[in-house]
Amino acid sequence: MPYRSVNPATGEVLKTFTEHTNQEMMDALAAADKTFVSWATRPIEERAKIISRAA
Repeated sequence: MPYRSVNPATGEVLKTFTEHTNQEMMDALAAADKTFVSWATRPIEERAKIISRAA
């Protein structure tokens, strides 16, 4: 069964997400972890500049 995002006030389905395999989930988690580690090792000043530009 696919996952759905539903507006609780109206019951409207906002988006439907396809199912994924266990391997796809593990790959996504590994990519997120690698990105987090890369981000966490940047100096705080560099991270602050990036966040400031995004804001």
